[in-house]
Amino acid sequence: MVLHLKHGDHLITDEQQIQQIFVDDMRGTLGTARPTLSFDVSNLYSDTHDLTSLDHPFSELEIQFAVASLAANKASGPDGLPNEFIKTFWPLVKGDIIQAFHQFYNGRLDLREINRANINMIPKIDSPTDAKDFRPISIINLTPNSSPIMALQYADDIAFILKADIKTVTTFKIMLRLFSKMSSLEVNYSKSTIIPFNLHQHQYEVISAIMGCTISQLSITYLGLPLTVKKLARRTYMKLIEKLQYRLQGWQGNCSVEEEDCSFSIQ
Repeated sequence: MVLHLKHGDHLITDEQQIQQIFVDDMRGTLGTARPTLSFDVSNLYSDTHDLTSLDHPFSELEIQFAVASLAANKASGPDGLPNEFIKTFWPLVKGDIIQAFHQFYNGRLDLREINRANINMIPKIDSPTDAKDFRPISIINLTPNSSPIMALQYADDIAFILKADIKTVTTFKIMLRLFSKMSSLEVNYSKSTIIPFNLHQHQYEVISAIMGCTISQLSITYLGLPLTVKKLARRTYMKLIEKLQYRLQGWQGNCSVEEEDCSFSIQ
């Protein structure tokens, strides 16, 4: 939580005003939405063309052809599912996808949730005082029509943030099981960790039993370093540095350099 923020010559401590400063800064960075443009398609052609087919509803064959034309090995969409999943499980998911196309055609599909995300401000420096001293990071809302479950992904690791009640946790566990069945990818619960915030012991023990995961507290280790809100001391890096030096020495010993000697150091 940001307790104070400098705005011009003033130090702002009110939470609502601090939020508005970040909102204004992000709008200045991202820009604003352009007004909707409308035009007559027939005016784009000098000759007479029959354009009535462009206004027809989407057919199942047309949708299926578009799905089959999707490129493989592309990044996942907002739902986290790659193209291979949709193409492989087309008989299973086509009903929902076709229904979405029909809702879009009839103007009843709300597309705002596709780009919806919660923006969190991460400090760039030790003592941030200005909105520019923060880096925005987006957390995608996975289930806008049910209990909020948010995901933060980095490389091949993913952190889920959800409300700590039995209904939400149980729903989340069901989602993971369905994902495993449809993708043939198993979630390793023994290597997954629950980090509770502001919970009593009996609450997180129940959640741990439902999920089958162990309970942990901050700080936790990630990529060899502890995750913490505090600045890491130099000695904290030494184990990782010593490990890298050991491996680099092995590579240096296996390589021969004829023209000149090479040396390296980590500081």
